Amino acid sequence: MKFYGDKLIPPAPFDPPEVPLVVLANKRDLEDIVEISKIRQVLDTAKMDHTLIYETIAITGVNVKRAFVYAARQAVLNHYKKLSGKAMESP
Repeated sequence: MKFYGDKLIPPAPFDPPEVPLVVLANKRDLEDIVEISKIRQVLDTAKMDHTLIYETIAITGVNVKRAFVYAARQAVLNHYKKLSGKAMESP
């Protein structure tokens, strides 16, 4: 939040944020883990309710690739959306 600030918060309710954020809740194979509902509550309080949470087990790769693919896809889509917006504004 300190580094990206408002770029993590969408300008409108159904718009994507400028910088996509994905949370990887790792170590899901262990005991005494933080519940997803608690992570969601923190994100919602920070006005980042659009953030996806993937439950991961990094050592076996469960959901890690999926999370990175989502983040990369969103970043590319946001970039093209920004480019097309600038092109439309030019005379």
